[in-house]
Amino acid sequence: MKFGWNRKTGLGHILTSWNSIDDPMPAEFSSGFDLHSIPQIVLYKNSVPHWHSGPWNGRTLNGMLDFGSCKDYFSDHKNYIKIIFVSNDNEIYVKFSPKSGSVFSVVVME
Repeated sequence: MKFGWNRKTGLGHILTSWNSIDDPMPAEFSSGFDLHSIPQIVLYKNSVPHWHSGPWNGRTLNGMLDFGSCKDYFSDHKNYIKIIFVSNDNEIYVKFSPKSGSVFSVVVME
């Protein structure tokens, strides 16, 4: 999964919550990049900032779990998920992807 902004076209890729598992109509939560200050992921509730990740620190986004250092909780998962952050003149994005092509993943906002 990749989301962020194309700086040339202004096209943004955001995540939007559903009303329910059976109703994919957009609900009150969405998540995307805030580009007005230090680029970071923001969770919005009804278009009002509700939470922010903090900026990229070279390993993860501050405020988000660092899969590499969470030895207990994520010990079984850190070998499966790769996080890539890209920020250049053309685009800014975060990409979460499986390290192996055989892993199925889903992003859930609760």
